[in-house]
Amino acid sequence: MAFINSYKTPADPTQAEILASLLEPYDLNSIVPVPPILATERVALVPFVPAVHGEPFFAVLQRNPDLQKYFGTLSFGRTFEEFLSCLEKRRRATNRAIFAIIDKTKEPQDGMDPQGKIAGLIGWTNAAPKQLSLELGPAIILPEFQGTFVSRNTLGLLLKYVLDMPSDGGLGYLRVAWCTFLDNGRSIGVAGKMGFKKEGTRRWANDQGAETINNSESDERDLFRYDCIIFSVLWGDWVRGTREHVLEQMRI
Repeated sequence: MAFINSYKTPADPTQAEILASLLEPYDLNSIVPVPPILATERVALVPFVPAVHGEPFFAVLQRNPDLQKYFGTLSFGRTFEEFLSCLEKRRRATNRAIFAIIDKTKEPQDGMDPQGKIAGLIGWTNAAPKQLSLELGPAIILPEFQGTFVSRNTLGLLLKYVLDMPSDGGLGYLRVAWCTFLDNGRSIGVAGKMGFKKEGTRRWANDQGAETINNSESDERDLFRYDCIIFSVLWGDWVRGTREHVLEQMRI
């Protein structure tokens, strides 16, 4: 019997497709249920809709290029058009979702999210519903909100949603992972504060993409890699003290 591989790499979104993605209703295209809002008294997470959150977020991102230091090929681009293209590529992957982080204690920007001021974005990736597992990321907290309650409330809201049982409004998943670069001290510190346990190092966890690597000289292929530390919270951790610890951190 003969076999063929008919898979074709999806084409990059065209400009028309990117513009269409800005229109309502915005299809989140996720295999994991995406809640319309997760909120505490101070922070809200809502699905990142480019037509609502794109411009105010990218304006700050453009003024602070260091925010993309740890994203490698996940860079959100140098222009707004590249940013929109990156969002559209991620939207097409059904195992991913992105949320806008809203600081409800700040005045909303004109014409933007009415709940408050955009403080960053966070998402999940590598969602595997059959294995009841997903990984948090990407995560960017804008400079004005770094070192505040925003990151703790953001991670706490997602951990509660993913690990709480369905009877308590959650998904009842078994594992939430968090991967960060070896020298990203801020991310490592936040993971520790929020009850994540270190599992180890994933070597060459991210790369510059198959096309870049395959077009490189053989002695350059190992330059296109990033080692990451893997942290996780398991459901067993969650119900045996981590949930209470997270709730306490969210109140600080």
